Amino acid sequence: MKITKTQLKKLIREELAEYSRPGRLVKEVSRGMPNMKEWWNEDPKDVMSFVYWLKGQLPPAGEDWDAAWESLKQQLEKRHPSRGRVETSVDKWHSGIE
Repeated sequence: MKITKTQLKKLIREELAEYSRPGRLVKEVSRGMPNMKEWWNEDPKDVMSFVYWLKGQLPPAGEDWDAAWESLKQQLEKRHPSRGRVETSVDKWHSGIE
């Protein structure tokens, strides 16, 4: 199927009009990058997408996504520990660390 220059311009104008509607994609555009220093407050999908975008890769899907998220959480916890949970000696005893 061939498209003329006029048809292409019309398609582009229609798409731009669709995306420039008030309220359309405001949340996505205004959010920008997730705050990695407070990663626990961000949506896990946003964090995974951002990390894999930095690597130039697509994030995994399905069960692979769950395993990759757990691995990433461990790495993020080491670098930027979540402030919502403070590990106590009781936690260490229960988890068998001590």
